[in-house]
Amino acid sequence: MPRVTDLLGSQYPIIQGAMGVICNPELVAPVSEAGGFGLLATAFARDPEAVRDQVKATKEITKKPFGANLFVMNPLAPKFAEVFAEEGVKCVTVSVK
Repeated sequence: MPRVTDLLGSQYPIIQGAMGVICNPELVAPVSEAGGFGLLATAFARDPEAVRDQVKATKEITKKPFGANLFVMNPLAPKFAEVFAEEGVKCVTVSVK
């Protein structure tokens, strides 16, 4: 059975939770750089292009793997999922209220 670090491409089996607005590129990238696995949060995102901007900004800060959280109660969640696929986000967690 593969280790979680092998699956995520991280050095340590530490996954940073997607905690509202503080899980932006400025937090996610350093977590991934330090060997953990950072997750962008999208619960409060208002449009798909803002989500795309967050993914791109994270990619500019780090080349390490990171993921994103999809808050499925957001009516734009399907559009956000499309952005994740288009931008090559390989790991997506989901959350609900």
